[in-house]
Amino acid sequence: MYFVVFICLRNGIRCFTIFSICMLIILITAKIDFIRERTYLFGMISEALDSGKIPTRICHNDCNLNNILFDDITHLPVAIIDLDTVMPSSPLYDFGDSMRIGTNTAKDDEKDLTKVSCDLHLYEEYARGYLEACGDILTKNELELLPYAALVITAEDGIRFLMDHINGDTYYSINYEGQNLDRSRTQLKLLADMERKLSVIRKILQNIYDDLGLVAKVL
Repeated sequence: MYFVVFICLRNGIRCFTIFSICMLIILITAKIDFIRERTYLFGMISEALDSGKIPTRICHNDCNLNNILFDDITHLPVAIIDLDTVMPSSPLYDFGDSMRIGTNTAKDDEKDLTKVSCDLHLYEEYARGYLEACGDILTKNELELLPYAALVITAEDGIRFLMDHINGDTYYSINYEGQNLDRSRTQLKLLADMERKLSVIRKILQNIYDDLGLVAKVL
């Protein structure tokens, strides 16, 4: 620390640069600690797939509003695009990714994290529409894991954005320096809000299951 303070002596630019690097390290370390505390999420779906607890299905794997085309007049969906991610997987990932994007009350690179939250009204509306359309083909085990789908995907994307920022922004395109870090911070804030609301999310899904006659109890 003495060396860092010494080389900053009477050099404002160098001082500010080193200060910025130190603050970035502190910020990233805090995010890594936050992620490590949630390692239980990361294998929740993949381990269920590997063990055969839930079936492997052909899925889009990036099926959110950004990849759906709507009719200008009826406003109904007419096509799904960006098919390069289609592969054997779990519909839990598609459900979770749609919730990650569709329920976020802020932009995905929002700097003001007080604006970031999971809108439970939108969550309920999407979940009901989703389950009315395909709930009867989902297994009991898939339905039991559904409350965690959005948390798993949001945590995963928080890591991916952070890793890309550390790696020099080589995967996700950026419009300004630090955008992937902002994206990561937004995802992790959204994840924290979803965790706080998880008991309500469970109740929302259980009510929908009961209304539709789906035989499952949320975990």
